[in-house]
Amino acid sequence: DEPPGAASATLETESRIASLTAWATGSFDVDVLSKEAHGNNFAKRYDFKDAEEMIPVLETIRNQLIANEEVKL
Repeated sequence: DEPPGAASATLETESRIASLTAWATGSFDVDVLSKEAHGNNFAKRYDFKDAEEMIPVLETIRNQLIANEEVKL
């Protein structure tokens, strides 16, 4: 069996690196690493029924990264 298809993106700011992976199965992985030695890291997996459910999560991540805030979902 071949693994399901996926699309991924990496976003980087001065203080964080975010890896986002959307799987063909509907799963969506979010991993955010702090570049600071004692910074907060974040990892979460979502299981969406359709792509529309992903939009608010993507918008929240984008806004928090732009504002240089800790990612909290």
